[in-house]
Amino acid sequence: MLLKSAFLSLYEGLWVVILGLSRLWASMSKSFAIKLRQREDALVRISTWPRMRVRFPRCILFVCSSAGEYEQAKPLIKRFATRGDTAVFILFFSPSGIRFANSQKEEIPFSLVASDRPSYWREICTELRPDAVFCVRYELWPGMVNIVSEFAPIYLIDGVEAPHLREKALARRLRSKLITPMKKISVVSAGDAEFYQTVLNASPEQIFVTGDTKYDRVLERLVEREPKLLDLKVQLKNFTTGRRVIVLGSAWPRDLEEFMRVYPALKTFDPKIAVILAPHDLSDDNLETMLKMLEGVSVCRVSSDTYSSANASHDVLFVDVLGDLPELYGCAELAWVGGALHFRVHNVLEPACRGLYICFGPHFQTSQEAKGLVAENLARVIHTGSEFLEWYKSLSFSSSPPDQAMANAVSKQKGASDRIMTQVTASWRQ
Repeated sequence: MLLKSAFLSLYEGLWVVILGLSRLWASMSKSFAIKLRQREDALVRISTWPRMRVRFPRCILFVCSSAGEYEQAKPLIKRFATRGDTAVFILFFSPSGIRFANSQKEEIPFSLVASDRPSYWREICTELRPDAVFCVRYELWPGMVNIVSEFAPIYLIDGVEAPHLREKALARRLRSKLITPMKKISVVSAGDAEFYQTVLNASPEQIFVTGDTKYDRVLERLVEREPKLLDLKVQLKNFTTGRRVIVLGSAWPRDLEEFMRVYPALKTFDPKIAVILAPHDLSDDNLETMLKMLEGVSVCRVSSDTYSSANASHDVLFVDVLGDLPELYGCAELAWVGGALHFRVHNVLEPACRGLYICFGPHFQTSQEAKGLVAENLARVIHTGSEFLEWYKSLSFSSSPPDQAMANAVSKQKGASDRIMTQVTASWRQ
């Protein structure tokens, strides 16, 4: 206890120094000053939360890194919010999570984490008196874990193996220390349970295998956003009617480079194709780079031309707006999921749940879902545009959805959120 107290005192002092240096740097950098102001404004935003908290007998706090973790938490957020007796709040470590929650018109109160100062977390827990705190997948910080565990049980959800921790002893010891206070760790598979117990030294009593909540999320979102999909289909009618739609989703220049190598041959083989390109990085520099790669083809750019402006004269719909990719997959027959030719694959479940044919590059081992689809011979791994072209020539588009086995593979994985809810609320009924 004395060691913990001493550590927290030193850690608090470290954050005082970090924040002091940050303010000094902000005085010399306008861009950094904006980022620091976002963190400081978070303190103002959460000051209203205690008044919301007192209306409910119970309180749940979700701590997410960014948009991906928020999406995984969303099924549980919905379930707790609809109970009627529970106040729910969301904290993000990354500003991108805030932007995404805004784009989704999230109604649950959410804010940016101001810092990992122990005094910050103590104030939050004192004011909100949470009955449980949920952390998603990886996002664990010393100040948060040590202070929050004094006030409420912490649940780590959707835990999966982190292969690099097998090799990096210091990072492994730190992660092991951070999961020690967890009341329960919900892991995706038996292999993940083995990793947490043998590599991170979690106790068997902490671990329970639930599956992954992201399957629940992607399936529930199909229903929630059906009106948006129908509206988008109406807007894109002149672009998609009578054509076979390929989506390059969360694409990077490396993905587009390989695709464009074979685009003329692809167009010759199938003159009916229409391409929807949704870049992962929406920075001005990246968008300009990818637009230059499309020289020679007819492009409709969503941010300037809108969806309804796209028609049969356009070869490519260039989607440089945030938040529409799940529904764009719903307008297509095939998805090339970006990122895996040079770094790591992005979300494969969004197209998989709609029964699309799916391909991606060789760097997919960080995605449990992608690994599962490859193991079941449902997704195609491609290394070059030429491999994509040959695979495309072998496909049949006679059914709807084109790959029913793909949709079934996603559907059978649902249920993790209900299993977690049962575990957490069991003690509430006692």
